[in-house]
Amino acid sequence: MTLVRLGGYELERLWCYDAEALATRPRPGRCLTQLDVRVAPEAAADLLEHPLGNHIVIVAGHHAHHAHQWCRTMLPLRSLHSR
Repeated sequence: MTLVRLGGYELERLWCYDAEALATRPRPGRCLTQLDVRVAPEAAADLLEHPLGNHIVIVAGHHAHHAHQWCRTMLPLRSLHSR
């Protein structure tokens, strides 16, 4: 799976890493859409040190590389059009 979080004033910041879904037991009193995942230690550290919000999009398959490429390509164009 790929985990994606966008943030920043104009959604110009991206946190995106490939991950592995783990078996999840529901925890009472928490959100109904619980999911346990395994990510690289640097991904977890980056998320904790530079949070971009409360929600993470989950995409089937490993697409982090493509998401990063898209952002490098599209974000400069987006900022030119927003003026």
